[in-house]
Amino acid sequence: MKLKFKSHYVFIFLVIVVSIILYVRLETTTRIEKTFGKNREEIKQLLEEHLVFVSLENGRVHFVSDGKLGIDWGKSAENPWTTDFSLKKSESFFAYPDKHGSSEFKVLDISPNYVEIEYLNEFDHQSFGKNLISIDTGTVKLSYKE
Repeated sequence: MKLKFKSHYVFIFLVIVVSIILYVRLETTTRIEKTFGKNREEIKQLLEEHLVFVSLENGRVHFVSDGKLGIDWGKSAENPWTTDFSLKKSESFFAYPDKHGSSEFKVLDISPNYVEIEYLNEFDHQSFGKNLISIDTGTVKLSYKE
């Protein structure tokens, strides 16, 4: 009878240990949340605020930003972060690198009245106590401004 009593406590102990391990594992697993268009208005506002010049020139779109948006040519380039650039369809520019987030903007369509941009916006919430990475994609249309 004593053996069953002890094995019962061992079983309960093992259940508790396994439960704790599973809980800790679930709490430390980073969750990825993917959405489409969730940040569309904020992205459009960011682009309109930081792109000071957007113009159609010879089938390409000429962009000038205030420094927040641009192209990173790498450390070997004379001017690695460029804020004055021209892109054709399928070419991309970026938000200035950030510790917690990143944004890529790809020219999707060029029309006489606007440029359509596809965005990929990622944000890592882990520094703020959440095991979450948010990834939002979508498209925005920007009118030209000179």
